[in-house]
Amino acid sequence: MEKIICCLVLMFSFFGRTQNVEVNYLVAYQYDESVFLAWEIKKGSLCNGIHIERATSDLKFERIGTIDGVCGSLEVALRYDYLDESPFPNAKNYYRLEFGGNGLSDTVSIDFVDLGGQPYVLKGNPLEENSQIHFRNNNGSLVRMEIFHADGRKVMELEGKENFFNLNARDFESGVYHFKLSSEMGTPIPGTFLVR
Repeated sequence: MEKIICCLVLMFSFFGRTQNVEVNYLVAYQYDESVFLAWEIKKGSLCNGIHIERATSDLKFERIGTIDGVCGSLEVALRYDYLDESPFPNAKNYYRLEFGGNGLSDTVSIDFVDLGGQPYVLKGNPLEENSQIHFRNNNGSLVRMEIFHADGRKVMELEGKENFFNLNARDFESGVYHFKLSSEMGTPIPGTFLVR
């Protein structure tokens, strides 16, 4: 009986502590029509369950998922992930983690763009100062965007591992431009945009 009481007291003192959980990272990626969250809890941090919360620009967070049970480890850093299958479309989605009463993570955000079955979406055509072209890049491969003036001159080349490129109308003369998105993972995607 003494052993049971002793163990209960130790468990209570562990779960009753208020030390905040620390994370090495928390990241969000668009994956097709979902948002993939990944994080790592630092070695030595423990909690009783993880609640995943999401908000839009109003920052009124709602719980969208839970990972039950003891989380973290005294011995090693542990990785976790979660797939949000219903993010707010065409909006900035904010995410944070609540660690079973042991604090909140920092907030991360992602602009979730619903491609609507298209190979790309160009926000701002004719091009504006802060236009973006979004496309699928679920595996984070290197994507190249080559941009050509209507007369055939190559005027710009961009590379990155994200699922979008920023474009600024001030970087181009007025006219019609053609582009090609390509990566080692798929068929090149052609497109056109206008600059006034």
